Parts: sequence; C-alpha cells; structure tokens
Amino acid sequence: MKKTLLFTLILAVVFGLLFQAASAEKIPYGEDGLLVLTVGQESSYLYPGIKDVKIKFSKIIPIACFKAPCPQGVEIIVSQKYSLTTEPDVRTLMEGEKIEAYGVSIKLYSLENTSATFVTSLLGDSITPGIVSSGKVTIIAPVSGQCPEEYIISSNGQECLKVRSLSIPVVSVTEDLPGVSGSGTTEIIPINGECDDSYIINEDGTKCLKPTMPTVVIAPSVGFINAEFDASSSEVTLKTDAQKDIIVAPKEGLKALISVESSIGQKDISVESNPAGKNTIIISGKVTVSTKEAVRVGDEKLFINNQEIKIMPDTASEKAIATLELKKDIVIELKDTGKPVYEISGKKEVKILYLFKAEMTIKTEVNTETGDLENIKKPWWSFLVR
Repeated sequence: MKKTLLFTLILAVVFGLLFQAASAEKIPYGEDGLLVLTVGQESSYLYPGIKDVKIKFSKIIPIACFKAPCPQGVEIIVSQKYSLTTEPDVRTLMEGEKIEAYGVSIKLYSLENTSATFVTSLLGDSITPGIVSSGKVTIIAPVSGQCPEEYIISSNGQECLKVRSLSIPVVSVTEDLPGVSGSGTTEIIPINGECDDSYIINEDGTKCLKPTMPTVVIAPSVGFINAEFDASSSEVTLKTDAQKDIIVAPKEGLKALISVESSIGQKDISVESNPAGKNTIIISGKVTVSTKEAVRVGDEKLFINNQEIKIMPDTASEKAIATLELKKDIVIELKDTGKPVYEISGKKEVKILYLFKAEMTIKTEVNTETGDLENIKKPWWSFLVR
C-alpha cells in the first residue's frame, strides 16, 4: 500500500514537472493580438481553426550600428498545423518590422532583454500600433530615429524603406564613344590630398571613390511603380504598389533602375539623384547625361517635366558624334526649351585654310522624340575650315 502511494506521488510530481515545463514552452496567444515570448519559447496555435500558426522565438540577432541605441532583431521559426513542408520556416525581424506567413501578419513590436513582444493579425486586418503596409515593398518604423542597415529613412523621419546598396563606378572616356562625359570606368586621383565633395578618399589617400548608393528597381514585380526626381531639393518620391508615396533624400543620392521603351526597343537605364551637384543623372549604355529638370520614370517610360523621352542619351550622342565628327570634350545635358532636347557640345579637329590644325567647338540640340539634330552652332570662322 505504501509502495503504491509512493509510486502515485512520484508520478504526480513527474507529471506536474512535465506540465510546468510544457506551460513554460507553449505561451498562450492573447486575444488582443499581443504575444510575449522569451528566447526558446514557442506560442500556442494562433487563430486556431482558421490559420493554426505557431511562432517560436529562437534567438536574438545583434545589429552593429554607429550610434546607440542600436536596433535589434530576432530570429523566429513559423510553422502551420498540418503543413506538408518539412523544412523550418526561419524568418528574421527587426524592431518595428513585420512579415507575412501563412495568412498572418507578424510584427516585432518591441524587444527588451530576452523578451520579445509580437503583434499579430490576420492578413487584411490592421496591426496596431501599425507599421506601414506597402505590398511588396518593405517599410518599417524607425527606432529612436534610426533605420537598420539596407534601409533609408524617409524625409519625414517616420518610415524606413528597404533598398539595395550598389557601388557606383566613376566614369570617363572610352574609345567607342570618344570624349563623352560618363563613358567607361576609371578612378579619380585626389588633388592636393583632397577629393570633390561627392567623393570620399580611400584609406591610403590615393583614390577618390564614390560612396555606395541606395538603389531601387522600378518595376511592379518588386513593388515600386514610379520614381520622381526633384533636382532642386534632391528629394525622390517613390510610389509603391500599395499606392503610397514615400519621399526620401539620402545624402549620397538614390539610384533607380528601370527598363524603358525607346526608339530602338527596350533599354535598361538608371536615374540618380545627385545632391552634391543639385542635378539628376541619367545613364544609358555608356553615356551619362545631367539635367536640372523634373525627371520621372515609370510605366517603362522616361519623362522630363511630364513629357516622354523616346530617344535615349546614348542614341542621341552617337548620332551627334558621328554627324558632327566630334572627338573630345563632349558634354551632354537634357534641357526643356519648350520641348525636351539634348544639348550636346564637343570639339572637332579641323584645318584652317587647309593648312593650320585647330579644334572647333560645335554645339547642337537633339530632338528627344525624333533624334534629329537641330540648331547647330559653330564659330564665326567655321567657313574657313574644311
């Protein structure tokens, strides 16, 4: 009898400990959408009978930053009841960021020591306190005015937009497009140990380098519908697939990549804001053109002051160079003179009176719709050359 009672007592203690351990690992889901987990803990099923999703808080991800307080991230494992997937669905979340999994929105609202607070909702419901939802584009709330790496802060300081960072090659002259500003790649050497304002000097002081530039791809498939560049303020307005406008003005500029319709078919171009020069840079092929006009890209088209550009910079420059026999110091600018035109200038090698070698500066305008050369200007003495 005593042995039976002792055995029963031991079983009760064991089951009690197991129940306590299970309770510590499975955290019930609050009806208000709040879920608090510590590292290693797993929730009970969220939205039982509807989505049956579980979250396990696996670890904290430290984030390096230059100024405290630094944002922090977590790694979670999301699973769904009766799912046929055997591989764990591992996700990473920053403070203020949200993800979507199995029809549920999961946002990391706060992280304190080893405890994380999540806010969840069924997709289509709002998350409160909410983070901006913008379709395929990732937008999170800044923490203490700071955005994590690979994000840029909006001009109003209320949103962090996820972008890519691409190194910008410094450009100069190549043989196939002689003298064109922006053709080819090279390095710039410091003058008296200093670089231009838009460049940074490397550690050994031998090169001027362009800093990495935040980059977005303008295409509905990635969530960005169009981009508008304001050269005077260096602000770029990005419209997302959720019809939300986000205005950004990174100090290093912003690059937008897009495939556009041109006179010769589809063409990949890039458009960059240039805060240092208070202008906008358009790169097509190996040719770079600058403009102070309002630039917009979207719907596979390039616009200047809401007027479509059908001839791309490289096509315009090639025609001007070939027709006018320009050899060096070629500069291309996109202007609005009542209609958008490329203003191209460069030098041609000539002989005066068939005897004396000289260089003659020629200016012309190229129609951005037809590609025709218009308003060609030469020096008064051009009648003396051949």
